[in-house]
Amino acid sequence: MVAVQDGEPVGVEQMATAECVEHLLTIDGSCDGYYAPPMSTDTYTVERSITIEAPSAAVFALVADFRRWVEWSPWEGLDPELQRTYSGAESGVGASYGWSGNRKAGQGQMTILEVAEPSSISVDLRFDKPFKARNDMSFTIEQHGSGSNVCWKMSGQKT
Repeated sequence: MVAVQDGEPVGVEQMATAECVEHLLTIDGSCDGYYAPPMSTDTYTVERSITIEAPSAAVFALVADFRRWVEWSPWEGLDPELQRTYSGAESGVGASYGWSGNRKAGQGQMTILEVAEPSSISVDLRFDKPFKARNDMSFTIEQHGSGSNVCWKMSGQKT
């Protein structure tokens, strides 16, 4: 499997789907680099993208189920004692995930607001500690040959 950043392989051959999704959130590249639209000086938007050699349905299943985020999310490793709570739907719309951990992991909650299986997921993301913030987060997944183009986007108010 090969991950692609800005149209070029980024050296993650033989990477599992979950590892590719994790890579999406840690790469320096993006859907067009760091993107700060001229909406307002008090808002921001950050986007990252990757091509994963996996069907869009497989990627969607990893992202739409918060219980599976431990398989791929780079934030899950910030605190080995992280406390997790799940509520609402098992996955998809209404699923919620709360976490509380050390200073690096912080505390907050995510709730899935919208899904269009297998192409998009919209999430309300709230941070409570070490700072307070509310963000809109989304994943867009497009089938591309035998693989999938995945774009993660987060926007919110500057604090």
